[in-house]
Amino acid sequence: MVDGQAFLDEGAPLSATTKATPEVISMNTDGSILSAVKAFFLAYPTMVILGYFFFVLVHILAHKATAGSSPDFAFVALAVQAGMVYFSHFPVVIGVALSDKYDHVNARQQKEQTKGWMKRLWLAHINTIENFPVFAAGFFAALSLNVEASVRVSLSWTYVILRLIYTTIFGFGVTWPRSTCWLSSWLCCMMLYIGHWTGFWYI
Repeated sequence: MVDGQAFLDEGAPLSATTKATPEVISMNTDGSILSAVKAFFLAYPTMVILGYFFFVLVHILAHKATAGSSPDFAFVALAVQAGMVYFSHFPVVIGVALSDKYDHVNARQQKEQTKGWMKRLWLAHINTIENFPVFAAGFFAALSLNVEASVRVSLSWTYVILRLIYTTIFGFGVTWPRSTCWLSSWLCCMMLYIGHWTGFWYI
C-alpha cells in the first residue's frame, strides 16, 4: 500500500515515494555480482512473463469490447494516444500551479525540479513521448501488412489502455507493476509489427 503522507509530500525525494510498496520483484542492484544476476536473470524474465500475460488479458478484453466496430476506430485510438503525448503533462502543470507560481518561461525546467507525485507524472509524460513513435510506426506497419481490421482496432486500444494504467501506477509510485505494465505496452507494439506472421493464439 502506498504511504499516503509520502504520496502527498511534494518535498520528499523521488526515492522516498517510489519504495512505498514491497519490492516483490526488484530490478535494483547493490553493486554485487549476485544482485546483478538476480536482477537480470530472475527479476527481468519474471517481469517479461507477467507483462506478456497481462498484455494478453487486456487484449482479449479489448478485442471483445471492440468487436464489430469500424476499422476506422483504430485511428481514433491513434488520435487519443497522440493527444496523450501532449495532455499527459497537464496534471503536473496543475500541481505546480497550485503548489507554486507557474513559470511559463522556464516551464520545462520547473517541472524537472518537482518532487513526489509531480516528478513521477512528469517522468511518465516523458516516457509517453518516447514510446509514441514506436506505437505509431507499428500502427502503420500493421495497416500496410493487412493485419485483420478487428485485430488492429483491438491492439490499438490495448496500447492506449496499457499506457493509461502505466501512467496511473507511475503516479502512485508503485514500482515493479509499473515496469511490468510498460513491458505489456511494448509487447503490444511488437505485435503490431509481427502479428501478421505470428498470429494471435488467444483470440
